[in-house]
Amino acid sequence: MSLLLLSLGIVLLLALRVPVAFAFLGPSLVYMLSIGQSVGMSLRLIVNATASFPLLAVPLFILLGVLANRGGIAALLFDFALAVLGRVRGGLGYVSVGVSVGFSWMSGSAVADARRSARSRSRRCSATATRCGSASGSRGPRR
Repeated sequence: MSLLLLSLGIVLLLALRVPVAFAFLGPSLVYMLSIGQSVGMSLRLIVNATASFPLLAVPLFILLGVLANRGGIAALLFDFALAVLGRVRGGLGYVSVGVSVGFSWMSGSAVADARRSARSRSRRCSATATRCGSASGSRGPRR
């Protein structure tokens, strides 16, 4: 019954257009207080759940992509892949895969790549580059 009331409280606050974080936090804190759990323990559980290495890795990989774009590494890698693979039929797909492999090699993660540069600098169909980039996103080192 208490889970139903908790869910209804969240849905009601979301329907009233309360921000999502507060819509979840408010009824959850009321529930924790009603069962006798202290607020300090609740906050400690929340902080410990968010203090994990995998959650820290995602923003750092995004930061790596931004720094590579701003620093010019992404453009240099794109130009190199275009010079090597651009003359081949379907060269944009090969360039997109090459840039993806290059970034996954540099960062050590298969999902940390910056294909955005390849799509924005190309005058060809960006849907093709997006499809090739999505397919090549899983290539590279796995950790």
